[in-house]
Amino acid sequence: MAWQLLFILWLVTVHTDYYVEEVYVMRDAIEGVVGYAFLIAMTLTSFRFARKHLKPRQWRLLHLSGIYFLWAYAFSVYWWELFYYPDPVVIDYIYYWGGFLAWGLRSAAWYKKRRKLAAKSATPGSNQPALVFAGLATVGAGLIAASFGSLWRETVSDMLTGYSFTQIPELYLPYWPFEPYLPLLVIALGVLLMTKADGYN
Repeated sequence: MAWQLLFILWLVTVHTDYYVEEVYVMRDAIEGVVGYAFLIAMTLTSFRFARKHLKPRQWRLLHLSGIYFLWAYAFSVYWWELFYYPDPVVIDYIYYWGGFLAWGLRSAAWYKKRRKLAAKSATPGSNQPALVFAGLATVGAGLIAASFGSLWRETVSDMLTGYSFTQIPELYLPYWPFEPYLPLLVIALGVLLMTKADGYN
């Protein structure tokens, strides 16, 4: 973590003009500042002198929140590289699908855990095939959306932006309007339906 922080600080220091030119709206700057704040805090608390000031639960919350935020930042960068900017390169595909796989494995672990809990609490015959089918279909739709973002990105962006009540989030809310994560939410809904089919509430 410390080496990663030093590397990023070196890039920002050496290529300051690039970072300034690439920050188009305030929310991009906020995303970067929050990301660096998490990175610095996680780096410092990886060493004993800082970690001793946190309770185990606080340390876990900090690092879990930081990992998710930093993952979301990197994932969104490569999603936009693939589905907005022209001529993506191979490394963009590798990092995008690598980030997607990381999220997918986390979702699979969550599903497995919920199935175990469902097996303990469900009554015999509580499995609902219709919900299983609906869940699988929803997951499939999410996978298609994750693979072909350029087909729906512009339409969804137009639907979620440009209103008076979205002016503030458009300026200040990181990742708004969350286009890169919409397919993931669809997949998560499908997984949730499948756990409901197993009788877990």
